[in-house]
Amino acid sequence: MDRVPIQEETRPSSKIVKARPLGRSFRSATSSAVAERVARGMIARHGADAAREATVHLNQMIDRGDLAARDLWACVVHMIHQQRE
Repeated sequence: MDRVPIQEETRPSSKIVKARPLGRSFRSATSSAVAERVARGMIARHGADAAREATVHLNQMIDRGDLAARDLWACVVHMIHQQRE
């Protein structure tokens, strides 16, 4: 059986928009929002020691080999330092 190609309609109002898979930009935006929320919580909880405490978490993730968590905590440390400036 031959397959017949499906053609998209050319009218802009009826164009089908395909959902794109979760790409780096979506994950980065989500991770940034999470890191910012964690950074604010660390500052509220630990005050001036927030960066040191976040660095402890960062080092734990490095020791565990958890790259995603390592990246998150690295962002948290960076955001804490940015908020001090």
